[in-house]
Amino acid sequence: MKRLQTEIKHFLKDQFGLAWHKEKRDTDALLIEVSNPHLLASKISTDFPESRSIPEAASEWENYFGKPVLDETGLTNRYDKKLGLIPAAYVQNRTTNLDDNNTFLEQYGLQLVPAHRPMEWLALDRAANANTTTTTRTKHMNYTLVNLQNNKKIPNPTDADVRAVVISLKDDFGPVLELNTPGVEQPLQMDKIEKALFGFTCTDGDMVYTTKNGRECSTEVAIKIIISYRDGTADWKTMSEWDHLKP
Repeated sequence: MKRLQTEIKHFLKDQFGLAWHKEKRDTDALLIEVSNPHLLASKISTDFPESRSIPEAASEWENYFGKPVLDETGLTNRYDKKLGLIPAAYVQNRTTNLDDNNTFLEQYGLQLVPAHRPMEWLALDRAANANTTTTTRTKHMNYTLVNLQNNKKIPNPTDADVRAVVISLKDDFGPVLELNTPGVEQPLQMDKIEKALFGFTCTDGDMVYTTKNGRECSTEVAIKIIISYRDGTADWKTMSEWDHLKP
């Protein structure tokens, strides 16, 4: 395994001018907790294809909520697979509102609780003498947030500006918002809004990322993606599921 990691590091450095290091960060997370042990025990299933474990559910839910979902129950049983059908999983009318999802989880004796945990992350670095065309964005670039529904432009938008604009947007198809910087054509574009779910196209160097169909973002996740992109961090890439391709 160590040899494979070393080979991958060399490949990333040689081909893309990238390296990585591990660092611990205080991370927003959701904890899965047992609220009713007797009710949860009644949902145990021995039918493997029609069941799932809590760790399996946690892994899926991370994609829906855009943040780590941690199983601290220590339980190893399997449960009725309908456990996975929380509102955050819906393709239509998806919601990451915790009250809505916990109302569903009550019937399984479970709940999701917001928390902070120190977690280890892989952080990408720029390797010296990199032979790459990838653009490094920084927080000091001059961005302009453009609301294409009313053509209002906000130079160097604050977090509050981003939130106010996203909340004001109405369902629409076609570009509805852009975050532009001089010399870069449409680095971030909000492509559509349908039932308060947001789809993006983001340019990062010579790669283009588009939100996967059926994996559009909630309002809160959309705001975080725009802020992360504006600040020049790579966190936005972990907040949704993306298709990526070279333009």
